[in-house]
Amino acid sequence: MKNRKPRNILKHRAIENLQLLSKIELKTFSKWLNSNWSNSIGNLATLFNILKPHHPQFTHPKLTKKHLYKRLYPEKDYQDKDYLNLMSKLSLAVEDFLIHSHIENNKSLKEKIRLSVINERRSSDSRKEKMLNHHLKTLNKKTVKHTSDYLQLLNLHGLHFKLSRPGESLATKKDDLIAIDKNLDHFYALSKARNLVENYELKRLLGEDTMDGSHENQIFQLDTKVPAIRFYRSYLKEGSKIDMDNFAFLQSVFLTCVDEMDEVDQHNIYLILINQSARIKSAGDINILKETHLLNKFAFKRGIILDNDRITAKSFSNLITTACFMQDFAFAQLFLNHYLVNLPFKTQQDALQWGSLMIAYKKGSGDVVKLANKLNDHNRAYTTFSLRIRVLITQVLFDAYHRDENNMDDKFTFYIEAFEKKLDREGQYPAKQLEGLKAFNKYTKRLASFFRNKRFQATELESIRFQINQEPIIHGKSWLIEKIEQME
Repeated sequence: MKNRKPRNILKHRAIENLQLLSKIELKTFSKWLNSNWSNSIGNLATLFNILKPHHPQFTHPKLTKKHLYKRLYPEKDYQDKDYLNLMSKLSLAVEDFLIHSHIENNKSLKEKIRLSVINERRSSDSRKEKMLNHHLKTLNKKTVKHTSDYLQLLNLHGLHFKLSRPGESLATKKDDLIAIDKNLDHFYALSKARNLVENYELKRLLGEDTMDGSHENQIFQLDTKVPAIRFYRSYLKEGSKIDMDNFAFLQSVFLTCVDEMDEVDQHNIYLILINQSARIKSAGDINILKETHLLNKFAFKRGIILDNDRITAKSFSNLITTACFMQDFAFAQLFLNHYLVNLPFKTQQDALQWGSLMIAYKKGSGDVVKLANKLNDHNRAYTTFSLRIRVLITQVLFDAYHRDENNMDDKFTFYIEAFEKKLDREGQYPAKQLEGLKAFNKYTKRLASFFRNKRFQATELESIRFQINQEPIIHGKSWLIEKIEQME
């Protein structure tokens, strides 16, 4: 009878939950687990300390349940029930810690829970009123209010209105109703404005770039002084104009009132401006990249790049590519180091390899070909960054082939043909993405063929340039055009 393969502990929810923690959170969790309030048992802290050095991969061959059990209970025979019970407790401890951290980092939520708990336990209306007045005063003092703040204010005024107070005048009740109405207007207006703009932006991304006036009319009916709406109004009125002047105008509106916006609107508007700059670049104005880079640095400094602590692969790669284009390699490296952990875990290793190679390539590092060959030999993952690495290796080897470096002819030819075969049999990626990559590979091969043909005509390059510009979907378009200009 064959020996059974030890169960992979990665499949346990406790390990999946530990992988959710950042390096900083891991240290905080360690302290939290050993505190008096975490309710953890001694073996739970010991189990965590055994697992901690293997975060986040947890792939060491000795990380099996029997090995872990032996470390925890050296004198006992393995008991599956005890092991699973302890792992379940660790999983729940991580989840309790994440809930605790979320509440601690969310002041409005913390105050809402505090108020709810105290209301349940205190029966005195005078005490309730004192506490309500305190929270109302605190919220009204805030210069920047979230939609959650407006919602909390109207709820607090609702509770205040229902209190029974001896000798209270009807005017006081009326003030609560007026305040409820005002905060309800603000909550509705900001929520409606966000929804209108997101709906319009989504239509543009889907190619439904038509303005029937309904979005603009609805947002101008929102009678409010909420700062973010000033930008949303301007965007719905002027956003269809794709040029540098209009981008500068929208950006100035954003910068004028950014300090009065909450983080949600700052992030949303940052993405709107990035999408707008991408449209300008697609229209052929490469000068927009300077403004895009400055906007990215501004967003980095303010901490408004992430969405729910995550960043997409597209945004991540575009930020690094733009920084490299602007020769700001220090920022590219800083961004790579800082935001790598905010990508999905399974993509992080490929993203690190791609980012490091991109920076080395654009800096013109002497060992970039060696690095590209090393990645070609070892890159076996299939993530969203895998094909980006393949494209970048193609570009590095193309330049080395162009420089006529030793032993590069056969290596480049073999690599580009292997990449072409890989794309033909690839079924994991979207059809449009594969179509763009195949077009990139096709034109890269055609340009490479000119290096050994001394009789080609300038009109041939012009013809290829025209064909590239006519391609509906093509990856690395600006790089291909740059190579044609260098060859001319």
